[in-house]
Amino acid sequence: MGPILVLMNPFNTICNPLTLTSTANIATPLPVSKIVQEALRQQGETGYPQAIILSGLSGSGKTHTSMLVLRTLFELAGGGTESDAFKHLTASITVLRSLGTATTVSNVESSRIGQFIEVQVTDGTVYRTKVHCYFLDQNRVVKTSPLEKNYHIFYQMLAGLTSEERSK
Repeated sequence: MGPILVLMNPFNTICNPLTLTSTANIATPLPVSKIVQEALRQQGETGYPQAIILSGLSGSGKTHTSMLVLRTLFELAGGGTESDAFKHLTASITVLRSLGTATTVSNVESSRIGQFIEVQVTDGTVYRTKVHCYFLDQNRVVKTSPLEKNYHIFYQMLAGLTSEERSK
């Protein structure tokens, strides 16, 4: 087992939908940067796969930190944030956030999906990325409490309709 980063962000509001590009102007905290550097170093020296696991309570900053980890990884080994691979991953995660984020009592941007983001690095360069998702809150589609909202995608789709289309 390698370094462990404990996330403890007490429900700080970010005020915008969280995507890889929305974290572009946020400085990566030194502990996060060091963990990414160490994972790349270990993988390069040993050839063994490395894992960075983000865990914590709802609102602790797991999704936010994962965006910083991915951005740092691409800056160090993936050709930077202007690479096609980064742009494709950004687009994928943005769509997944709409499909799997909902407003809960404690968090307006609560991820209701778990994500395993696989980044394959070969010879110090990002080779391939893959996102595996699993829903944590499937009953939200048909039933939500009065204090919570459904997945953001439903409201985004409604916002894109004309008033006539919405009434139908």
